[in-house]
Amino acid sequence: MLAVLHHRRNNWLTRTSVAAVLLVAAAMWPYPTWARAAEPRQRVQAQTPRTEAALAAYLRDIQQFQSSAGPVVPDSFLARGEEWLDDAPGLLCSAALEGDPRIPPRVVRAAVLLHIAASIVPGLDRDRRERSFRGADVIVRRTRDLLPRDFQRRFAMAAIYFWQAETPVAQVVATLDDALTRFGADADLLLAQGTLWETIATLRDDERPRPSAGKAVGEIVITGLPGQNAWEGPQKIHRRSAAVFDRVLKLAPDLDEARVRLAHAQIMLGNNADAAAAVAPLAVSRNFGPDDTESPVLYLAALMHGRALLAAGSADAALTSMRRAQSLCQQCQTPRIGVSQALRAMGNVGAADELMLGVLRDGRQPLSQMDPWWEYPAGQWWRPSGLVTDLFNEVRQ
Repeated sequence: MLAVLHHRRNNWLTRTSVAAVLLVAAAMWPYPTWARAAEPRQRVQAQTPRTEAALAAYLRDIQQFQSSAGPVVPDSFLARGEEWLDDAPGLLCSAALEGDPRIPPRVVRAAVLLHIAASIVPGLDRDRRERSFRGADVIVRRTRDLLPRDFQRRFAMAAIYFWQAETPVAQVVATLDDALTRFGADADLLLAQGTLWETIATLRDDERPRPSAGKAVGEIVITGLPGQNAWEGPQKIHRRSAAVFDRVLKLAPDLDEARVRLAHAQIMLGNNADAAAAVAPLAVSRNFGPDDTESPVLYLAALMHGRALLAAGSADAALTSMRRAQSLCQQCQTPRIGVSQALRAMGNVGAADELMLGVLRDGRQPLSQMDPWWEYPAGQWWRPSGLVTDLFNEVRQ
């Protein structure tokens, strides 16, 4: 499995500025010369010995990627320069659309996956990650006629997951709006929609993107005169989020993350008993299995369950859930603080203080394990890795 690069986010209650985010989203990347016929052409890219050499190198990278034991990005691809990374997808698209026998649809799909995989390689800077992913986006937009509809839909999900993790909220809105228009409101897209609404509900007014009336966020926007739309208040948005997550569970009862996010929305609304009930099947009954090694869902479920029970006054039961969360992420700070709070609520002040002192001491040391709670606003940040692995089996050599 690819390691997913997810950056430490501040606590859900701590806000980070998104001024740069809005700048990125507003400056939608320009389509190069090989844009679709319906899009403006800015220049003509001739096939020269230099561009042919670039295409040949690109195809070697793709073939090496296809031949790897897993979806492993070749070092040669990661070493490519920015200009090459911007131009190569267009060369591939032009050749594929002209019927180049070296580039059947399977190779086009492999190129898309190569770019996605490169965008989540640990250690890359943000600009490189975004350039890699935009290459995949360009290929899908240019070659839709060559790609199965299901592949396009799964790419749309990968795009949503990627931009959630990068935190440009306006970009998530645009991507989700396009996906809902093209593919309809299935369980995965509804889950992404509710997650986006949760994020918007917690941002300050100056951190939110401009409200729009599209499919992605129109239901949480108060429409007015042109240019005078406004977001609904946080509590109303949380109520709408809860309704969306409930709808997801009716469509896909096994989509566990919807239970976690429903519980969080109910906690934000003060409905702690409902929150505990929503997540109990995961926090109490389900065991941690090998398929959960890269997913934070069970950890977050135990955390939400404990938080709801503690707020409802059930400190003993909350302590059990917080300790379960701690067992799933032993170095994470959040469940240790939750255990301390539960102990204090039970009257065991000495043990609670001792635990908190340990948290403070450890807080001075580099973290050996990232706390998924800090990543909660980043949506489904862990999913692109699994999605690439699943699709890779369809294109590998």
